[in-house]
Amino acid sequence: MMKTSTLLVAYDGSETSKKALLKAKEIAEQNNQTTLLVATVWDLPNASYEAHNYQYMTEIYQKEAEEKIQEVEELIQDLPNEKQTFILKGSAASTIIEFAEKKEVDLIVLGNRGLGGIKRFFLGSVSFHVVQKAPCDVFVVK
Repeated sequence: MMKTSTLLVAYDGSETSKKALLKAKEIAEQNNQTTLLVATVWDLPNASYEAHNYQYMTEIYQKEAEEKIQEVEELIQDLPNEKQTFILKGSAASTIIEFAEKKEVDLIVLGNRGLGGIKRFFLGSVSFHVVQKAPCDVFVVK
């Protein structure tokens, strides 16, 4: 009997995160007992906002995260395995690590570099931090 496992993909919409998602999908297809979890992490940049600007920026980042999850759901819709998507708020690396611990993930799959600028969800250092601190194996996709 095949072992049940859980894969977590950190997805930010960048090309490398799309490659990571497709690689995780490929891995999951090898065992129908594998569960695929996909998380998009967002947080506001370190800046002080007036109350109305804070609400506005929060809505923008939340909407972008929802769009990323829609992309994910389209890319994995034909995968017969159990799958779930999540929108998480917080610092990307630590949020991914905490989520992986909570969900008892067996493998984290992520791209080596994410988006930059205002659409930043991940930095190159995120993959490094996750590799160093994750409670499980990490597959970094280039």
